[in-house]
Amino acid sequence: MESTQLRQHILITFCLWLSIALLGGCVSINIPKSEAVKASNIQFSPPSTPYIRIDLDELDNTWKNPSNGNTISFLSNCNDPSDPSLKGIRTEIIARIENSKIENESYFNYNNRGALRSQITGRVEGVSTQFDVVILKKNSCIYIINYVGSEKSYQVDLETFNNFIEGFKVQ
Repeated sequence: MESTQLRQHILITFCLWLSIALLGGCVSINIPKSEAVKASNIQFSPPSTPYIRIDLDELDNTWKNPSNGNTISFLSNCNDPSDPSLKGIRTEIIARIENSKIENESYFNYNNRGALRSQITGRVEGVSTQFDVVILKKNSCIYIINYVGSEKSYQVDLETFNNFIEGFKVQ
């Protein structure tokens, strides 16, 4: 089950990254394709034990709770020639989740900017999954911080994710 949940998280996170990378192509066919540039102005404390770091090239950082497969990750893109809205980014994310439903959504002040936080339910590879996604745009960069867990284990690490969000600082 853990490897399935990790595959789910990698799939969803890759789709998140891909949606950001492709949004420029949706705006205009004349926009040149460019490589995503990761932000270098981020400060954070990794999620606490039992989370372990996993190296994935497509993401800035990813951690997994080996006992239940829940994952926390973030990615940044500082080379997007388009200027997608927070809701536009979220729409691209949920379009890739089967039977997706936004359970809760709110705008809030985060890192001295407006951000969007969405709690989403859906199915990935037939497994009921919950997602908590924070989207922030600051200093020409897009940041997506997410937490993914199966329906039965999602609540277990939600506080860990909330603590991660509190400690995530963009200069």
